[in-house]
Amino acid sequence: MELHFPRIKGVWVAKITGLDSKYVFSRQFLKGTPDLINDLWIFDLKDGIYDVCEPGTFGAKRRYYLRVIEPACHELTFREVKSQLELERTFDLRGLNFSPRT
Repeated sequence: MELHFPRIKGVWVAKITGLDSKYVFSRQFLKGTPDLINDLWIFDLKDGIYDVCEPGTFGAKRRYYLRVIEPACHELTFREVKSQLELERTFDLRGLNFSPRT
């Protein structure tokens, strides 16, 4: 799945890889591919949960979370993401290696 954003400063996408004691979520920032003809950044998303920051109106930014399960995606709240990661960590600590997201 691809996300397309205008090529302006402040746009970023990061795959959430777990929980972090300092930043709440551990993230791996993705490098967008420039589309110079249409002046866009293109981000290729695989299955997983993502933290997205995109430009809004009048310099404001919109930040949200996406769960991608090809070929679909849907938006999650901060609380939903955190609960999902805490559940996965609990199962991992018990040695069950349960991970509904890939």
